[in-house]
Amino acid sequence: MGKVKFYLHFCSLLFVLFLSTGCGEFHTSQSLTLSSFSDTDKSLPPPLEPPLSKLDFCSQLDLEEISWPQELSSYETDIFALAMNITGSFEGREEWGNLTNNFDGQGISLGLFQQNLGQGSLQELLILTYSQFPKLFDNHLSLEQKESLINMLAIWQGSPLTLTRQTQAQLKMSFKTGDYSLLDHIMTFQKASNGKNQTSVDWALANVFESDKKTFKPLWKSALKNLATDPRYISMQILAANNIHQKAQKLANEYSVSELRSYLFFFDIVVQNGGIPNSIRNLYLASLEKEAKPLSEVEKMKILLEHRLTLTRPQYVNDVRSRKTAILDGVGVVHQTNRDFPKEFCVSNWSQDLE
Repeated sequence: MGKVKFYLHFCSLLFVLFLSTGCGEFHTSQSLTLSSFSDTDKSLPPPLEPPLSKLDFCSQLDLEEISWPQELSSYETDIFALAMNITGSFEGREEWGNLTNNFDGQGISLGLFQQNLGQGSLQELLILTYSQFPKLFDNHLSLEQKESLINMLAIWQGSPLTLTRQTQAQLKMSFKTGDYSLLDHIMTFQKASNGKNQTSVDWALANVFESDKKTFKPLWKSALKNLATDPRYISMQILAANNIHQKAQKLANEYSVSELRSYLFFFDIVVQNGGIPNSIRNLYLASLEKEAKPLSEVEKMKILLEHRLTLTRPQYVNDVRSRKTAILDGVGVVHQTNRDFPKEFCVSNWSQDLE
């Protein structure tokens, strides 16, 4: 009997070790959500293991201790993260903490995708952030800065800010259907898009900038950059950017493309150009009908790009073209810098199919 007991005990130990090491396809999945975060001053949830990746790549963006929209699969999270890495690298050198002044009449532009006061996208993101993490403002703003910012946001919203938690469905950032780029000749304004947005721009000029209306006051500059690079605010940037991801996927479906680089191409189009009007789609389809030989997916996307460029102001055409062709080819010169995306982001097959 002693030998039997020893054998059973030994088997049970092996079984425990089997489960604890994850062998035999035994997995537990965990993901960060907005509800995982604490409203306390400095507390964040402990780091969790990232979801199993189906796309191997190297992220240059800091993706530690952030949350992702719950509806995204592991693969979607990966391609979305890669797209943010690439397009974000065009938008500024400070990544999540990009901060731009009023050179374009938009007041303050903040974050990886430069949400701004002039178009109302920054106000929406700040209000949602405050509703989720009200003490985050205390962490990075002085009492005077916080009161001034909240007062501006309340005026913009038309009602006092509340601390009621909002859902992702209530986040309606820019990049909606029909939003086209300030680079396009069909969008000629170089000022706020409406009166309440202009009020926010005026607040920034009066409070956040020095008397020259261009230079950030040092305390405001550090406060805004610290806010933008906090993992909780980064999570809100990602939540807002999910609208870009969804629209890029929709465009990929509409244009019947299946390659990773085509999705990345559309993601950059949404960010830099707002989207593709139906008139451009019609011209593109007419061009395809005239082609005598079968075209590769990249060749088709380059035809689409040339049609989309007809809406772009002449002074911006080369910049838009260089970004998009570099993404499609994997290599190119963008902003006078040689880029090799497969090498930079450790992607072995740039033309691989989407899953």
